[in-house]
Amino acid sequence: MAPWTTESPESLGTYFNKHPRYLLYKDLMTKALTTVDEAVRARIYWLIQFMSATDVPWIPLWANYQQAYLVAQKNVKGIVLDLTMEPHLELLYKG
Repeated sequence: MAPWTTESPESLGTYFNKHPRYLLYKDLMTKALTTVDEAVRARIYWLIQFMSATDVPWIPLWANYQQAYLVAQKNVKGIVLDLTMEPHLELLYKG
């Protein structure tokens, strides 16, 4: 989860850098990565996933040369992945 939330520079796929709750995501991710209690860590990751599902319109989950997955809220339309597996952000709209 960290590459898509707090670790990578924005140009490499971190979509939360400019989100109003970015510092909260960063704090939660730090706690998850440093917590040894597996139950607590699982709860923190669940919270990050829940927040992500409500805070952002789409999140790329995985992409390689053969496949790509993208999850979006129901009202996000215009999702297109071309042969490079890159989403075309300019085509996204709320429907």
